[in-house]
Amino acid sequence: MDDHEKVDDPGAWQLWWSFNKDPYLRYGRINTGESKTLGGDFYLGKGERIRTIGGRASLATIQGKVVPGILAAMKDGGSNEFMRGALLALAKIGAEKSTRNLEFTLNWFLDGDNGNQLMNFTAPVALGILANKDSYEALAGLARDDEMGRKVYGRKVNDPMRAFATYGLGLIGSHTTDVNMRRRIVRDLIACLEDEDSDNSDLKVAAMTAMGLVPLEVVENDMVCFCGTCKVADPDTSLGSQVTYLLRYFTSDGEYDATVRAHTATTLGRLIEAQPEGMSARLKEVVTQFLVDSLGKYARQPDDVRRSAVLALGLIGDADKDKADVWIRNALTRSVRRGDPIEKRFALISLARSGARKGTGEDPFSGTATARKELLTAISRGKQSIRPWAALATGILGYHLRDEGGQMDPSVDHALRVALGRAKKPDEVGALALAVGLRGDHEAAENLIGQLEKAKTEDARSYASLGLGLAGDLSAIEPLQEALGGASKEPLLASRSGLALGLLGNTEVVQALLDTLEDTEDASTRKSIVQALGYIGDERSIDSLVAIMSDVNEDKEVRTQAVVALGYAADRAALNWRSKIASGVNYLAQSDMLTSSDGSGILDIE
Repeated sequence: MDDHEKVDDPGAWQLWWSFNKDPYLRYGRINTGESKTLGGDFYLGKGERIRTIGGRASLATIQGKVVPGILAAMKDGGSNEFMRGALLALAKIGAEKSTRNLEFTLNWFLDGDNGNQLMNFTAPVALGILANKDSYEALAGLARDDEMGRKVYGRKVNDPMRAFATYGLGLIGSHTTDVNMRRRIVRDLIACLEDEDSDNSDLKVAAMTAMGLVPLEVVENDMVCFCGTCKVADPDTSLGSQVTYLLRYFTSDGEYDATVRAHTATTLGRLIEAQPEGMSARLKEVVTQFLVDSLGKYARQPDDVRRSAVLALGLIGDADKDKADVWIRNALTRSVRRGDPIEKRFALISLARSGARKGTGEDPFSGTATARKELLTAISRGKQSIRPWAALATGILGYHLRDEGGQMDPSVDHALRVALGRAKKPDEVGALALAVGLRGDHEAAENLIGQLEKAKTEDARSYASLGLGLAGDLSAIEPLQEALGGASKEPLLASRSGLALGLLGNTEVVQALLDTLEDTEDASTRKSIVQALGYIGDERSIDSLVAIMSDVNEDKEVRTQAVVALGYAADRAALNWRSKIASGVNYLAQSDMLTSSDGSGILDIE
């Protein structure tokens, strides 16, 4: 979550958004470059020349300025958070010309006697992001706490370090197409789950979460059992055996920790969502049945397990008429109406995701209307605490429908516009602003601009600005520029209005942000502007970001944000690495290595 947006309520939609926003903002697609026509040659019959100014940072800039700048800044030193940001930025970049140096540095930090706990924990994650197979042995040894791991760490490996090593293994597994490597990683993760010398739930949650990033291949005629109670001799040999193994984890409520079981639901959902080639409809039906049964009236499952099951159903459901998908929609509808307050909120999101996912057959969106109706009912008749979630979910439904080629309902856009125009509570303004933006509703620009001007709180106005960027109406550029120009002491508004202009492809936003950065001494605002520049990733901001990162006299939080921003600007991945772990996760099923109040969990780092 943005540092300047403080939310104490675990049931706040802003918390969900903070973990799940990256796929919707799609930073890598932002392009604020400007094409200029150069005259002269045209009159000689040679045609006009086009010169592009700005735009996404080039590979030459990344390798020539960003990588050397980060390496030099690391030598100058900085806070633990700065060094963590630098390592992760280099890992995201890949540091092609400096991989050997980077891996040496990361391996140095794997030693428990080097650096400190924060850097120890960062190193295996960075190695996972790099996804170099050569890192496998060290990470596997650390995760298992075996002879190799103790040699790397210098002594017995503590459970937190083992947990971060398992996350690193999961990230390597998510990248590799090597069948044998994926099987080895799954085998290592199972060893962590079954380690009788450790009863640490953080380690087991990490291993279970990482497992969801490594779906195994489908093996034809694989003999597996889906009763939910059978033990599996070789769960690392195929997708069927992997799922069979996990089903027993999910169903054995008397044998396994409830928090681990909760994250098992997420892992099952991710494995089915991945749909490895050849996966049968039967496998999806079996997993669906177990998840749906856990939500039954007499199932008496712990709250965390139920909430995770709801989120998992959102990962695997689609909008067609298949038996499993009808079960999913019915179960999610019941949870929306009868679940505990958190379960209801998560069910709204899952109903949106499954209701928008294109299915198969003659009518692949047959269930969309059911999902849409339930969400609109929750907006109009739900309790005050539920309405913002229902609004956000309606936006998510529209976003994914557009993405999948489904049919949008104009009456929904009209209803959201009216609600946004009338909304006064900051909580509702923010959710409705994102909703109309996610749906790409150009006609909502007037309502959003109205909220940008009149909303009572900075966070509400900042979400109105972000909604304008997402909606894509270029008429919003001028009011957004005005908002940015007047946000010298409003960090949230500065960051989100700048990002919104970036989403609109405004060619002037980078210079406007740089001007504000130069004019203000307020550390909070400078930090937010630096963050926006990183998301936008324009060539023209790189020199300034490198200079801020390199200045040891700069405010330490601004300096740290600069190195994180450079990591975003230079990241060539289609999707931020953290999104793989955040998608569909029940972040309230507590595990300090997943997310924690001190910002040391894997979901808390960028």
